[in-house]
Amino acid sequence: MAIAFDAVSPDTFSNANVSSLTTGAWTIAGANRLLLAAMASGAGTPQNPSSCNWQGSGGTALTQIGSTLNIGANGKLSVFRLIAPTAAADTLYGAWGAAQDETILGGVSYTGVDQTTPVGTPVTNTGTLTGGGGDMTVNVPTAVGDLVVAVFFLLDFNGNNPLLTPNGTPAATGRYDVEGSELGFEALQIQEVVATGTTTTVSCAAAPTSGSLSAEWGVIAFVVNAATGGGSPDPVVGRRIWVMP
Repeated sequence: MAIAFDAVSPDTFSNANVSSLTTGAWTIAGANRLLLAAMASGAGTPQNPSSCNWQGSGGTALTQIGSTLNIGANGKLSVFRLIAPTAAADTLYGAWGAAQDETILGGVSYTGVDQTTPVGTPVTNTGTLTGGGGDMTVNVPTAVGDLVVAVFFLLDFNGNNPLLTPNGTPAATGRYDVEGSELGFEALQIQEVVATGTTTTVSCAAAPTSGSLSAEWGVIAFVVNAATGGGSPDPVVGRRIWVMP
């Protein structure tokens, strides 16, 4: 069964020193559903997320994919997943252990995903960018045809409205982003790419709108596993199969 992109949440972010965010309503539908959510924050003392729920603060809790990734001394990035989220028009909710200077919450949903083991082992990478920016990258072990999802987070200490652009080969598709003047000091992008080999490099270019970057970044990436199909017809055109009576 083929994996297909379903929907994306509204951009949701704050620079008002908050401890939680709730997205606007967005609709999840289809068969063999998977919801992925990203939570990122920056603060003098950054906090790990305390909860991430579908259908509001009292809704169904998502499961974290791997550990929270530290972005230098002032940022954190976490990714969560939920198998078979309720098909509805509803909200995503995320909370941190304490108020954060800047926060981002976003989600994407897919159909055709394995409902037992929806994602593979996450791979992470971190780094720094200065001046005019550059590429943030991660290498993910893959098989040809795998769908790779990567979540990039950039924390810029100069506040020069960084912009993020999918980059590299094979070409990636950006599904969710908060960037530029939306938040000023932080940017987040969720990308997907279809693997063409045994290792897939997912790359995201970052550049300031004005001035220069003094930024730290991190990425969490993983393979999304397809649901097993119920069988398919013989693919050989013109082939006849005789069954003895």
